[in-house]
Amino acid sequence: MSKSSKILKITLTILVMTALVFTYGCGTQQVSQTSETKTSANQTKATEAQKKEPWKIGLNLALTGPVAATDAYIKEGAEVAVKDINAAGGVLGRPLELIPEDNQTNATTAVTTARKLAENKDIIAVLGPSFGTFVLPTVPVYEEEKVGAITFGSSLAIVEPIKKYVFKIPMSDYKVAERLAKFLGEERKLKKLAILHQDDTTGNIGRDEVEKRAKTHGMEVVAIEKFATTGTDMRPQLMKINQSGAEALVVWGSPAPASVIAKNIKELGMKQVICGSHGIAGTDFLKVAGEAANGWYFYAVAAVAYKNLPSDNQYKKKIDEFAPKLSTAFDAFHGNGHDAVYLLAEAIKNAGPDATRDTVVAELEKIKDFQLLLSTYTYETHDGQTEQSLIRFTVKNTEFWPD
Repeated sequence: MSKSSKILKITLTILVMTALVFTYGCGTQQVSQTSETKTSANQTKATEAQKKEPWKIGLNLALTGPVAATDAYIKEGAEVAVKDINAAGGVLGRPLELIPEDNQTNATTAVTTARKLAENKDIIAVLGPSFGTFVLPTVPVYEEEKVGAITFGSSLAIVEPIKKYVFKIPMSDYKVAERLAKFLGEERKLKKLAILHQDDTTGNIGRDEVEKRAKTHGMEVVAIEKFATTGTDMRPQLMKINQSGAEALVVWGSPAPASVIAKNIKELGMKQVICGSHGIAGTDFLKVAGEAANGWYFYAVAAVAYKNLPSDNQYKKKIDEFAPKLSTAFDAFHGNGHDAVYLLAEAIKNAGPDATRDTVVAELEKIKDFQLLLSTYTYETHDGQTEQSLIRFTVKNTEFWPD
C-alpha cells in the first residue's frame, strides 16, 4: 500500500469515529433533556412565581406556652402545603407567604395578635388561632377588620350564628359529644357517667355538650370535675369520680393535661370506660401517656389513625403522600394547617388575579365537597369537617386503631 493510501485510510477512520461519538453524544443529550423537561418546567414556573408579589397569609398560633406543641404541628402542616403550592407555580402565578405571630397560648394575646395581622392590609386572610378558648375572643376582631379567618377551634359558637368573615376546620364539639354519648349509653348500655373537663372555654363547652346528650341516651351524669391546662396531678378529681359510682368517664381537653390524667387513672387502677375528646387525639398524647393511653376511646377524623386504616382508604392515600415531607411523624393537627392553606388557595384562585379580602371570603363560602387530608369540606355554613369523616377508634399498643 502506498504512503498516500495509508494516510487516506487513517483519515477516513478518524472521521467515522468522530461522527459516531457526535451522534451518540447528541442522542444521550436528547434523552437527558426529555427526562428533565417536566422538572425544568416546574422549576421555571416556580421561579417566575417567586419573583411576583406574594399572597400573604397571617398565622395566629401559640408558638410558645402550653399549646405550642400542638400548634407546631399546625404551623408545619401549613408550611409544607405552602411549599408544595409554590413549587407548582403558586396561586395565579404568585407565591403564598406565611406571616406567623405568637399568641403565647393566651386569649388576650390572641386578640392582640389577631388585630396586628388584620390591620396589615397586605395580608389577604388569617389562619388561627386554635382551640375555642383562643378563637372565640378573636372573632369580633376579624369581623371588625373585615378579614377572612380560617380557625382551628371546634366550638360551634365560632360559626353559629354565621359570622361573615370567620370559618373553622375542626369537627364541631356537638357532633363528637353526640357520638360519644350514643356509644356509651346505647351501645355499651352504661347508666352512670362522669365528666372531667379542662377549666376554660373549650372544656366548658365540651362539658355542656356531653352533659346534654348523655341524658338523651339514657345516662345520668353523677360527677363533673375540672382541671387546669397546666395541671400535673389530677388524682384528687379522679378519686371523687371513682367514689361517684361512674361506669364511664369522658375527658374533654387538650393533649398535655390528658396524658397526665391517663397516667393518674392507671395509678389509681380505675376501671371505667374512658373516652377522650377529639382535641386530645394526637401523637403528643400517646408520647407522654405511653401505655396508660391503652384502652381509651375517641371519635375523631380518620386521619388520626391513618397508619392503621385500610390501604384503599381515601384519606390514607393522601396522607401517605404528605407525611414524608414532615420533620416529625404525621399528626392530625398537621392536617389542620395543610387543609386550611389549600382551602384558602382554592378561594384565592377562584377569586381571580384581583382577589381581595371580601372576594376571597365569598369564594370560601362557595367551596363544596372539597376533599383534603382530614375531611371533605363544604363551607356554606362556615363549619368545618363533615360528620362523614368521623370514626371511632381506640388505643392499642400505644397506637390509634379503628374500632
